[in-house]
Amino acid sequence: MRWDVDWLYQSDTWPGLKTIVLIESKRTVRGRTSIERRAYISSPKAPAKRMLWLARHHWHVENKLHWVLDVTCGEEQARVAKKNGAENLSLL
Repeated sequence: MRWDVDWLYQSDTWPGLKTIVLIESKRTVRGRTSIERRAYISSPKAPAKRMLWLARHHWHVENKLHWVLDVTCGEEQARVAKKNGAENLSLL
């Protein structure tokens, strides 16, 4: 995590930018290990544990909202035959 952000190209275009965070996730499935890195820019200056919680909580909210939408609209069971059907369904 970095709190010195002045070096970042066009950092002045993000008002309130104070933190650059890199989160590294490591997981092993069936003996195969993969590492994923995600970068975030943020306005709060917080300890690493708090930034991890904020990143996870953000996706929790996003996923929860989409899950409700999927279930309510029945998107998982929808069979779209027309070329523009998927686009039309996503507009709902």
